[in-house]
Amino acid sequence: MASISILLVDDHQDSRVVYSTILRHHGYTVLEAADGDEALRLTHGAVPGVVVTDLNMPGLDGASLIRVLKRDPDLAAIPTLVVTADTSWEARCEAESAGCSAFVLKPLSPRALVAAVQALRPADAAAVHPV
Repeated sequence: MASISILLVDDHQDSRVVYSTILRHHGYTVLEAADGDEALRLTHGAVPGVVVTDLNMPGLDGASLIRVLKRDPDLAAIPTLVVTADTSWEARCEAESAGCSAFVLKPLSPRALVAAVQALRPADAAAVHPV
């Protein structure tokens, strides 16, 4: 069985390294992008199973990325997980109004990250990545 690909979008390289290491350890294929513009370019080559994105990034931010994905019929069904350090009510509202599937705050434990991704993965892939 092929693993689900995760598109991980965060402008902080340290966060990308930590989260991608955790996800790869659990059997996911991880594509990394430093911002929303790079993430969109990557979706043209391969449609990910889940997008994990930060909100606050230069260029195309996380909420704008989600809006663009939701407007594209080929990408609209991709579940999106927002992982952010922004604890404001406005950030949560912006992410939800953009259409995110789930919202979690940084820092998060490896277990919490994997659980959040597993909750969003497509149903036909449920047996791919047991905890």
